Amino acid sequence: MKLNYRKKTGIICLIITVFLTFSFIPFLYGPGLENAKPMGAYLNGVFPSSTPTGTEDVNANYSVENAFPNLTFVDPVDMEELPGGNEFLVLGLQGHIWKIVNDAETVSKQLLLDISDNVVTNTDGGMLGMVLHPEYGRRGSPNAEYIYIFYRYTPVQDTDRTGATVNGYMRLSRFNLPNGASAINPTSEEILINIFDRSDYHNGGDMFFGPKDGFLYLGIGDEGDANDSYNVTQQINKFLFGGILRIDLDKRGGKISHPIRRQPLNAGIPPNGWPDSFTQGYYIPNDNPWVDTSGSNLEEFYAIGTRSPHRISFDTPTGDIWVGDVGQGAKEEISLVRKGDNLQWPYREGDQNGPAVIIRSTYRQ
Repeated sequence: MKLNYRKKTGIICLIITVFLTFSFIPFLYGPGLENAKPMGAYLNGVFPSSTPTGTEDVNANYSVENAFPNLTFVDPVDMEELPGGNEFLVLGLQGHIWKIVNDAETVSKQLLLDISDNVVTNTDGGMLGMVLHPEYGRRGSPNAEYIYIFYRYTPVQDTDRTGATVNGYMRLSRFNLPNGASAINPTSEEILINIFDRSDYHNGGDMFFGPKDGFLYLGIGDEGDANDSYNVTQQINKFLFGGILRIDLDKRGGKISHPIRRQPLNAGIPPNGWPDSFTQGYYIPNDNPWVDTSGSNLEEFYAIGTRSPHRISFDTPTGDIWVGDVGQGAKEEISLVRKGDNLQWPYREGDQNGPAVIIRSTYRQ
């Protein structure tokens, strides 16, 4: 028996409707791998199977010693070698930068910068990242004096900093540090990223320059609080939270990069008199994964889905990028990051379902 034209059309439309419905289910319930490919022990043998413990370990081929036994610091979180290898910069969580001589006998440290009055240091806050421009100290370079700092900023020096839920900004700034200078002038600060942030948890802030492309890579957290309760991750068109950013600080233009097309929104409402979130002073790499000429996306994202990326590192021999991401309460995560990756927070936490999946599953039951 032959089907008439109307019945044929109805069946075809029904098939198409069913196909499209099931195709969009992953988008309705959020991203995430349901069946992640298993990985062998010790990252398929990349890492050692046991932890070296020092000279008492017969298999250890190194020893640990205090490189600067005559120096002490308050909350040192980062260290940068100045050109020549004779001096180091030490970043202090409270809002300080010191310079020290690379000598085990040195007994003094020189304070170059103190902006502690405007640094929020509760919980995960503070001065969190520091990097020199790759051309720092190079004679004739326009970038010869540039140092970049990421910190949790407050415009109110006497603000309440006793709890985690405290208003502030995640801020990336450039300062001038002339070669051989005895201080960094705080007024040389040029603010590049200033994102209003309602919680002092999960700031990220570690960064590096790509040795081949010269772009700055910066890890950003999910604004804080548990279970991504602010609901700001897994999007690329509203807020600069929860991802790895990649930007061109040299503004090279042409085939390399282009001006910023879209400004981030405020995830909350800043207190009266505080500025809105903004970005400026850099370009976007043309080959970033979510470049959109219509200006619909925040094109800074290189990867998304981070929770609290405490450390981000470039592995020179392999060219790989590794991110140490602090877990919610069940799993800590070390992630290998490639361009366009989704690290899946809050849908995954390490190798298991994250709170977005668990909460939705509970709700549906």
